[in-house]
Amino acid sequence: ADVQYVLTNNDMEALLLENSLIKQHQPKYNMMLKDGKTYPYICIKAERFPRVFATRNRIRDGSQYFGPYASVSTMNAILAFIRDSYQVRTCNLALSERNIAEGKFRPCLEHHIGKCAAPCVGKQDEASYNEDIRQIREILRGRFRALLDHLKAEMATAAERMHFERAHFLKNRIDQVQKHKRRSTVVSEHVSD
Repeated sequence: ADVQYVLTNNDMEALLLENSLIKQHQPKYNMMLKDGKTYPYICIKAERFPRVFATRNRIRDGSQYFGPYASVSTMNAILAFIRDSYQVRTCNLALSERNIAEGKFRPCLEHHIGKCAAPCVGKQDEASYNEDIRQIREILRGRFRALLDHLKAEMATAAERMHFERAHFLKNRIDQVQKHKRRSTVVSEHVSD
């Protein structure tokens, strides 16, 4: 018999590692984390005009999953930032070229409030939408310097204009993003050693 152990940098990494090892090895007498509940992920769906959403179920359909997130509030802060900064769709319409050309869809409320550029009616082309998705992938991969600089500049501008509620909201968002920066690399699918 032998004992194997893994050193982690903090308690959050230890929790995520424990979760992934339990899911991988399915120990017979472990009662915790065998109830089907797992940490959430952010999914970029493999489809034309990809959607970005939170999920706990990973489906092997070519979609990209980022996470897992031990803190749902941190994940929600990242999703809120993405939805505020990028006009990505939230609907699950089948946006084929034919359906768009035939005018089968109408712009939804998300378009009218400025949260979606309405690719369903051809108001946004696929190339510009895919560029937005590429930038979102960079954020989700952990390249945060540009994001944090943008949030800090926006917070300073809000404070100068004496919009203190907005500045406080942005400070909280910066804190959430910085927490997310410390996320685990231990359970990444791409780490081989």
